[in-house]
Amino acid sequence: IQQMAAARGSNPLPFLSRKAHRNIAPYIILPLLVIAITGFIHRYCELVLWKERRQISWLMKLHQFSYARGFSVVYTTFIFLGVLVMASSGIKMANYSRLLIIPKTLRQTHNLVAVISVGLLLLTAFTGWLYRFLRNVAGYDKEAIHWLLHVHQFNFSHEYPVVTVIYSFILLAVVSMISITGAAIWIRVYTASWRRS
Repeated sequence: IQQMAAARGSNPLPFLSRKAHRNIAPYIILPLLVIAITGFIHRYCELVLWKERRQISWLMKLHQFSYARGFSVVYTTFIFLGVLVMASSGIKMANYSRLLIIPKTLRQTHNLVAVISVGLLLLTAFTGWLYRFLRNVAGYDKEAIHWLLHVHQFNFSHEYPVVTVIYSFILLAVVSMISITGAAIWIRVYTASWRRS
């Protein structure tokens, strides 16, 4: 018992623990999936199907959760902080010696996909949050910070719009894989805990 207490007390950052990772996950998985799905569909409709922005504005409203003044800033802040904590705690827990082998379990698959894509997820969440914050809170003009959207969407060439569609699809695939494997691990852990109790 003393060793367990010492181990708990030795962690100066409790929000980076396995327990914190597991407890935060259910609150961040669904919003992340909604963001990834709406982001991909919006890019696909606009750049492949040539839909006008007003026709798919509801997708961007759902993507940013901009249903009332200030909502989008709060929402994107929640997403960015959630991704940051999940990524930081995940990196801290990852078993890097097993990343070079073919994953055989849900946890190994989850770890592999998360570690490979963590930079991509953090960059996308950060640029999305920063753009919303600078526009809605700091009052920056859209043109002055439009470059942030280009980074957020991986949209650096008007000649090859398919690149940003592929990028958003990769993000959707990554978020889906992390969410599905994470949810399965979460259910298994809590089911085992419930059975023991």
